[in-house]
Amino acid sequence: MSSAISIVALIFATASCALSLAVATRAKKILDPMVEGAMVPRSTIETGIKIPDVGALYDHEGNELDLRAGQEGNWILAVLSSSCSGCAQQTPDYKRLIATENIPATRAVTIVLGTGEDADEYARSVAQYSRVIRNQDNLDALLSAIGLKSYPAFAVVTTDGVVKYATPSVSALVASAKELVVV
Repeated sequence: MSSAISIVALIFATASCALSLAVATRAKKILDPMVEGAMVPRSTIETGIKIPDVGALYDHEGNELDLRAGQEGNWILAVLSSSCSGCAQQTPDYKRLIATENIPATRAVTIVLGTGEDADEYARSVAQYSRVIRNQDNLDALLSAIGLKSYPAFAVVTTDGVVKYATPSVSALVASAKELVVV
């Protein structure tokens, strides 16, 4: 009787070991590309495209902005939404990046989407770090033309208005692209 129980226990142990091995192999197939860097965060704005002319855009102080050209150097474009929890989590890091890298507010443009008090607070919180664009009729055309897929979105744009680098993560911007915005 005890040998029969031992045989059944051995069969269950072997099956458990095989199942564990199958799960570990599947997890390895999923995680290896991430660890090796093959899975880069998806771009939220199309790289290589030129910022189109969508008409006049104005910052929070009423100054007209030309996003296509004429900047003093490469600049940062950020798209944030008051309804986006990821935006709320990354906004402090975005402000910290601009402050610690001494990027002038004239070299950062933040588009704040949304309405109401939350959007107003977003705009106020980033206004000292960047020029803020809000609630303008031509914003939808701009966001569609640059291929915005989701937010938050961060991009480095060249002096001639071409998106050179884009990421959904401020930390990726810090790690991979801060040298692109030379002050």
